[in-house]
Amino acid sequence: MRTVFILGTAFCGSTAVARELARDPRIDTMGEIDRLSPFRAWSGQAPDRVLDVCRICGMAGREHDCPVFDQSLIAEATEAGLGGYAAVRRRFAAPVALDGSKNPWWMRQVVLSTPGLDPAAIILARLPWAYAYSDSQAGGYDLTRAVVAWRDVYDGALQITADLGVPSLVIRYEDFILNRSAGNAAVSRLFGFTPETTRPAAVGLHHAIGGNLGAFLGMSGIDETAVRATQVDEREAFKLEAEHLRSEELALVERWRGELTAGDFSQVLSVPGVSETAGLLGYDLVRHLTRRAGGRPTPPRPPGARPPRAPVRRSGGTPPPAPGPRRRPAAEGP
Repeated sequence: MRTVFILGTAFCGSTAVARELARDPRIDTMGEIDRLSPFRAWSGQAPDRVLDVCRICGMAGREHDCPVFDQSLIAEATEAGLGGYAAVRRRFAAPVALDGSKNPWWMRQVVLSTPGLDPAAIILARLPWAYAYSDSQAGGYDLTRAVVAWRDVYDGALQITADLGVPSLVIRYEDFILNRSAGNAAVSRLFGFTPETTRPAAVGLHHAIGGNLGAFLGMSGIDETAVRATQVDEREAFKLEAEHLRSEELALVERWRGELTAGDFSQVLSVPGVSETAGLLGYDLVRHLTRRAGGRPTPPRPPGARPPRAPVRRSGGTPPPAPGPRRRPAAEGP
């Protein structure tokens, strides 16, 4: 049985991609396993990000009746420490299970401590401007700090998969949502088969930890009132409130093109190493810059300044932990 780690930044589209891939009955999505309380000592998650119940059961008020993440599993994982990851994986019977934690340093710890995991990795990328915009809108870093975090996460993903010899594949989110059949064909070399969309797009089929709440809206069997009543931090609130833009799937992905200024685009490109990292992910930033729509020829914003903020619901929360030490990748993983 293969475990595939989805690696990337926040706002990279991991929930949507995992949900789409898991429409094949041979694939299960486990969610963000690094958010389970037994693993907090290794994941470094903030207390308000820790969970012990899946999204589906939590929104339905069945916190203690989840058929996957029940109290016996939490107790077993707590006793075993990081070795409890194997117990979590055994709860998912499909030949392929997706771990959407996104953190490459988490993946390294799990792979080194869990024999027989048969790991692989999908490095799920978004353009640095898109991530920086989403992060700033969600109350995160200014543009420069956001892009530094973007660079370090993807450098880490490329380096760690290479160091561990974990089979990996770069998928650009923008490409995946425009051509999902091609995306499914691309992951076949990791899965051993080409995913088929034989299941309905209903997230209720999957008991998964965490994930973007906005991805649950409009799905069959999901009460939208319950989704919106769920307690979330500031960053998740932004993703939830942004879902009204998804009359077309590309709307949220492309929104940043018209709202960032020419100075913002230049500011991102000025971050050392960002163009090189983007190139390793298959992006040509100069081409994207010349094709961008909107934007005004203004100087870069001063450090700490953010783009104009769209109205979002606020509910507190803290920024994510800083990424691990930056290491330049020698090459993409095998």
